[in-house]
Formats: sequence, structure tokens, C-alpha cells
Amino acid sequence: MLLLAIIACIDFRFAHSIRTVLGDVAVAASPIVYVTGIKWLVERPRPVTALHSNLLPTDPSFPSGHTAGAVIVATMILLTVRNAAHCRMRGIEELRRHMGVVPEACRNGGTAGSIEAVYTRRAMVTGTILVVAVGISRLLLGLHFPTDVLTSAIVCPLISYTVWIIREQLRSAKA
Repeated sequence: MLLLAIIACIDFRFAHSIRTVLGDVAVAASPIVYVTGIKWLVERPRPVTALHSNLLPTDPSFPSGHTAGAVIVATMILLTVRNAAHCRMRGIEELRRHMGVVPEACRNGGTAGSIEAVYTRRAMVTGTILVVAVGISRLLLGLHFPTDVLTSAIVCPLISYTVWIIREQLRSAKA
């Protein structure tokens, strides 16, 4: 939660809107409802608890909450980076309009739109690395079955993406 709050503060620096930041947090954190509900509905024991170990967590194994947390952080990073790209694009457009200057980012065929694409790709690669690293660590520690990690790594981004699409459609309807 602390990491999500820190990223939200960074997001506010670029978005300049508490409403946008709260929407980003809602999109990113939406999978936690699914993970919590499924965990307690399925109540799958952890691999190590099946061996009667008292040293490790007693909460259910399926789906992996840590992997879901990594997805949440990765999603928030992606949304923050998109806001940073939009902020930079606004700055480029303002320079063009007010000074008649062609910014360095727009020379040699580059455009403000390509800035967003580059930022987004980098954020997606970073997020993917984060989720894979956390998932592998959960498997290596013997705390989860592969299906626990894979379910969180696949379903959680889909949930966030669905919530984001709904949010964007609601924004479009208001405009």
C-alpha cells in the first residue's frame, strides 16, 4: 500500500488532478477484490503447508497475492508514465504554439505521439519484468503452485484493463 501511495503522489505531479489519480489507483487496485474473494472461496493450501510447516503464511495459496500486488504496482507505474507522457506532450505542443520552436523530441521524424508510445513500451517492459520476478520468487520459495502465480499474472491485468476501458468510456460519454 505504501508503494502504491508513493506512485500515486508521483502520478499527481504529472496529472495535476486528484480525480485522475484516484481513478488510476482504482484501475490499478481493482484486482485486489478478485484476489481476496477467490482466495477465501477456494481456500487452497500452500505447497509448504501441505507438508505441515508452521513457519510460513497460513492464508490460502490461490491466487498469489504477491503476484497480484506486483501487477497492481506495474499497472500504477504504467498509468503514471502515460500521464507523464501526456504532460510532456502538452509541453511540446505549448512550445510549438507559443515560440514557434521545434523541440528536440520532434526533430528527425519524432512526434509527441511517439513519445507516449516509447514511454508506454518502457513502462510495460518494466512492469512485466517486475511481475515475472515476483512470480518466480514465489515459486522458488515454495509458497505457491505455478497455477497460483499464473492466474494472478494473467487475470489481474485483464481486470485492470477492463476497469480502465470502462473508465475511459465513461470519460468519453461525459465529454
